[in-house]
Amino acid sequence: TPFGHIGLFPEQASNWRWLRRPAAGGSDRAEALNLFGYTGASTIALAVSGFRVVHLDAAKPNVAAARAAADLNGLADHPIRYLVDDAAKFAARELRRKRRYHTIVLDPPAYGHSTTGNTWRLERDLWPLLDTCLALLEGEAFRLLVSGHSATLDQQDVLAYLRRAAPLQRHWKAGGLRSEAGRSQLVDRAGRPLDAGFYVRLEFPGLPDA
Repeated sequence: TPFGHIGLFPEQASNWRWLRRPAAGGSDRAEALNLFGYTGASTIALAVSGFRVVHLDAAKPNVAAARAAADLNGLADHPIRYLVDDAAKFAARELRRKRRYHTIVLDPPAYGHSTTGNTWRLERDLWPLLDTCLALLEGEAFRLLVSGHSATLDQQDVLAYLRRAAPLQRHWKAGGLRSEAGRSQLVDRAGRPLDAGFYVRLEFPGLPDA
């Protein structure tokens, strides 16, 4: 881009591999929501595994780039909805519509502006959005991926919040709720790591039949 962005974040590769795992029982009917989707690498990872995906970003050029990337990856006819919208407002509308998703991906910025000009601050606005996303998750089997870059918030803050979240309490108590949290990195040929933010992955594959 004119700003020097390449439109791809290779430090997210481990998250893309995680997203490519199919849903239990198959992904042909499983729904996924990619908020702050940018140019769509996570959307493509989900789509190639069969997920029906809602791809949302506040910037129209990013959504156009995601559509072009999907076309180049042979996904022109795959069920992907491309939306230019405010993530928090869209998630709230989906909750009112009683929509549910197997997989939700969030990679919000530390600071930004919504389509209506409202200011976004990660340390303030992530938590109510997380509450909405937890309510949008399927109850029997689900995944949640949260990643970001912030000097004031890290993976331990997000994981601690999820451990306290009321909608997840029965899943933690029932067992089987898996969590992974750490730092994304780029490593050069000499083995030197460059920190590239945090990630938290949460998965509930469902309980085995009694």
